[in-house]
Amino acid sequence: MTAKNKRSSPSMEQPLSDDSIDDNNNNNENIITYPIENIEEKSELRISETPDKYNQQMDEWLRREYYENIAKALATMRRKRSEEEFDFNPNNDENDGINAIEDSDFIADNLIANDIKESDNEETNEIDIDSQRFSRINTKLESIEDSLLSEAIGLIRETAQKGSQSEAESNKIENRLNAAYNIEDMRTILDDLHKTVDKINVENDRNNDLIETANREVATDLIDNQIDYQNTNDLVNSLSKSESVNNCFAIEMFSSDCSSVADLMPNSRLRESFTEACNWHHICYTCGEVYGLLSSDCDSGFLEASRLACNDSPSCETFSRLVLTPLRQSRVFYKSSVPKTCFQYQCIKDYLFDSQNNKR
Repeated sequence: MTAKNKRSSPSMEQPLSDDSIDDNNNNNENIITYPIENIEEKSELRISETPDKYNQQMDEWLRREYYENIAKALATMRRKRSEEEFDFNPNNDENDGINAIEDSDFIADNLIANDIKESDNEETNEIDIDSQRFSRINTKLESIEDSLLSEAIGLIRETAQKGSQSEAESNKIENRLNAAYNIEDMRTILDDLHKTVDKINVENDRNNDLIETANREVATDLIDNQIDYQNTNDLVNSLSKSESVNNCFAIEMFSSDCSSVADLMPNSRLRESFTEACNWHHICYTCGEVYGLLSSDCDSGFLEASRLACNDSPSCETFSRLVLTPLRQSRVFYKSSVPKTCFQYQCIKDYLFDSQNNKR
């Protein structure tokens, strides 16, 4: 029988004769060794010719082969990632690549610090800080992922060198690999969320500019007409008579194009419905507290409008809940004092409550 068959499963010979068994009565079983290639060195698989133990030893051999291949694949993946990060550095060359990476990190840190310190635009600072938070979280997750992969590779090497693997060791390896893969998925989801929040930030900047312009126009009109309001009730009563929900300057001013939501909808009917629900959600967060609406009421209103638009489609309703998460985070993140315009137009109150009643 050929004893050395590289990286292939061992095969059983015919059972030994009675005479052969008698000649080896001091040992209960004969041992035949099969070398297999390990990550760093060769180890030998010891297969018993006793049929009762053959299946168990075969499983152990296959398991070691499986984990050995996983370890090699993980090592290749980590090496490839390191090479990509190294090549990404524009200052990198063959002689001083490491120094270039350290220098670029130092320069990048200083640039970020200077941008935060010297920027005169407070909103820009907030967006920059938000981006840094995403980056820090991603770096921490990547570090944890690498640590788990390193532990898994180390355990695989140890068990391969021993030539056997216990159930506890197998569970440790499997748990670390599963955790690493889950963290990789989390990093992908985090990156998608970052991109969505960036789109919302751009949209909010555009909306804030429109609101500031509109507020200046309203203030100018009030001064020119020498309107003297004694309290908020007088203000509402004076302006509510000339405005309707269908022709309300304030609603148009607070409404946004909600492009981050509209771009995700392939269907034109759903796109229109979700955009309208998004606008209502924005006005509710902006002015709702004046009329006793809580943020939870605004979120519920958005989900109810989305449910009606989805026509009881489970996948559509799931999508609406996913869309609500970044919208709510954006509203809360950029929440400021209630604009005066919310007090000045009765049509805003009518719009908020009429829309709510229509959804029921």
